[in-house]
Amino acid sequence: MLKWVGASCIIIGCGVWGFCVAERMRRQERELRQLLQALEYLYSTLMYHQSPLPDLLSGAASAVGGTIGRVLQELKEQLLLQELSDAGQCMSAALVRRSVMQETRQVLMLLGTSLGQFDLSGQQAALEAVRAECNRRLNVLCTGLEQKVRSYRILGLCAGGPLAILLLQLWILI
Repeated sequence: MLKWVGASCIIIGCGVWGFCVAERMRRQERELRQLLQALEYLYSTLMYHQSPLPDLLSGAASAVGGTIGRVLQELKEQLLLQELSDAGQCMSAALVRRSVMQETRQVLMLLGTSLGQFDLSGQQAALEAVRAECNRRLNVLCTGLEQKVRSYRILGLCAGGPLAILLLQLWILI
């Protein structure tokens, strides 16, 4: 009986692994889409209202919500504390406090290094460059995403069966 419970746990564990990998891919897509939405908000608001950076970040955080909204809110708080010398360092501090996927983290660091560094036209160009990079990463991720997600789920489930059979065979021989 114990052997069958162990085999079931192996199958379930492999299946959970496949579903976790698939969910990480979905989470990465959600975060990049939220970030793209935030960048569009920042760009258009900067272009038409020329608000101060903390107000821009607060508005973008409210507009997008989710993980990216929390990061932007944390960035705003770091900027208002004025403990760090520039927006890049504030972004690093904000990312330490918030968990985001690696691809998103890299784009957010790019955003942090460009915020508050230029005049209006330079800031718009920098936001456009960050938006283009975010778009590029999102397109790479989304290419065949449905197939990849389905494949990881199936792989997780299918890997568990043969592994459990092999272990059952080993247990029988022992």
